[in-house]
Amino acid sequence: MIVPGLNTLPIFPCKLSKSPLTPNGFYNAVVGADYSHWPRVGVATGAVSGIDVIDIDPDGLPWLEANRHRLPPTREHQTSRGIHLLLKHHPGMRNSNRRIAPGVDVRATRYQNRIAKPRNLSRSCRSTRTGNGFQERAV
Repeated sequence: MIVPGLNTLPIFPCKLSKSPLTPNGFYNAVVGADYSHWPRVGVATGAVSGIDVIDIDPDGLPWLEANRHRLPPTREHQTSRGIHLLLKHHPGMRNSNRRIAPGVDVRATRYQNRIAKPRNLSRSCRSTRTGNGFQERAV
């Protein structure tokens, strides 16, 4: 199965445990790789892909509902435990864990964002809110 747009992003294989299958993780990410037989697909975040991710876990859902109106329109993907918000990369954006709120992490420069198993990729986009400043890519 080929997912539109995924072939434009730097990706790398991950184990089912979400750890990289390559020795250098996101540093081994390439554009246009055949991911059809990978257990999971990782996407390099930050300037290299043009994407930053806000990772919302279950304990961060109340924060998301209280602050959704403050966020720019973007793509939203259902994960196994929560939601990923894909944002246009902002230079200087840094990774953080629980700094915004419990259950809210930022995945930016030099980080890997592990996404669904290849067979589930076409179902991973729960809803789409597109708008200013984000070039939509199906991921």
